[in-house]
Amino acid sequence: MNAMTGTMEAIIPKLFVPRSSPLLEDINGFMYVEQVLALMGFVSEDGSVGKASVSGDNA
Repeated sequence: MNAMTGTMEAIIPKLFVPRSSPLLEDINGFMYVEQVLALMGFVSEDGSVGKASVSGDNA
């Protein structure tokens, strides 16, 4: 089980958000996708949810 837990922490290191987070104070039950994306850092400077940036040009 420790190997599985260690692997998951390596794959998804920042999904744990403490309940004391200001973003979680108004959440009662399920979260909206936009809230999850904001907690994961996918919010742009103007406050909209966007795609994660990818390095390289595929144009």
